[in-house]
Amino acid sequence: MRKVSVYDEHFRARVVEFIDEGHTYRAASELFGVSMKTLFNWKRRIKEGKGLKYERVPRSPHRTNYEAL
Repeated sequence: MRKVSVYDEHFRARVVEFIDEGHTYRAASELFGVSMKTLFNWKRRIKEGKGLKYERVPRSPHRTNYEAL
């Protein structure tokens, strides 16, 4: 199972501010240790007005096909 990092809302805001100051996504990714995909997601959330607070993403339950076993 994959480990999920949960970043503090203030940390997220600082990283996004760093990008807004004119730095590249790559520079922010390397400096703060956050993947570029995550940075794009944070920027998208701000653009959509959702903010930077962590929200757990609902997942569908794992389904096992017992008949196939």
